[in-house]
Amino acid sequence: PETLKSITIVQGLKKKKQDLNDQVQLVLDCTKTLMRNRGYTFPDDFPSLEQQASDWDSLLTVLDRKSLVMEREMPSLRAGIERHEKKITEEVRSCYSDWTKDKPIHVVESCEKALEICSQYALKVEQMQTECSGIGDAIQSVLNRSTANLEKQLQPLAAEIQSLKEVWTQLNSVDQELNSLKEQLWTAVIPKKIRQILDEDLLQDKLKHMPDKIQQYDSYANMVDKIHKLIKLNILLTDLKTDALKERHWDSILTVINLKDKGYTHLTLGDLWEKVDWVNCEKPVREQLQLAQGEMA
Repeated sequence: PETLKSITIVQGLKKKKQDLNDQVQLVLDCTKTLMRNRGYTFPDDFPSLEQQASDWDSLLTVLDRKSLVMEREMPSLRAGIERHEKKITEEVRSCYSDWTKDKPIHVVESCEKALEICSQYALKVEQMQTECSGIGDAIQSVLNRSTANLEKQLQPLAAEIQSLKEVWTQLNSVDQELNSLKEQLWTAVIPKKIRQILDEDLLQDKLKHMPDKIQQYDSYANMVDKIHKLIKLNILLTDLKTDALKERHWDSILTVINLKDKGYTHLTLGDLWEKVDWVNCEKPVREQLQLAQGEMA
């Protein structure tokens, strides 16, 4: 990187050499004019005419020396830059391939996990963009060819990552509310209130009012589907709040849903949402419910 930076600086100065020389000559001429003006006093730290000329000559000497060194090393430098260009191109291709496999567009562990993946790839792309920009300057200076393709090839990926990050940021606000509900102890749960939060607060107020560009993603559709399933499950959970269910009935229910070790007093809404196979457990649970209601009658 330092060698590439030096090449870019030297090549840039060589291209600007004539313009810089003209500017220096203008400064020297202005200094001479001011020296002829006896009424003008130079600041104490103002360099003398000789010092100005000497400094410029020294810079030209260094530039010429650096240029000669660079010319001698140009074949190896050119080969090194081409290898570096090939390496970055391969890294970009690999990043695209990895992102295709890893990008969170369907079912993920959580919204926070999806955001973590997006942030990791955003950082990786940013680092590669910086590297592409650096090698691009060297390619322009040494190989004398356009670097537009190299510098632009990461832009679509960066845009896609940013779009997905926006999607998961929006969905994360919904997920956080669901997480808060999951922490409620079952003994304190009020199903009617849960239904209101799921349907009115999350589904109607939040999800349905998200921008169209958010709603076109599968992850949005999955979240909506998840809320609908929880609303449907809430019907059964409402029935389980009946006073007819006594401790012995709940012991049987917890055995059926494989949460016997959890215990009724430590049971949470999240346990019932996520740890129970209701497709296979709903029928035997309702049988226990009917048994309890029959005993009460």
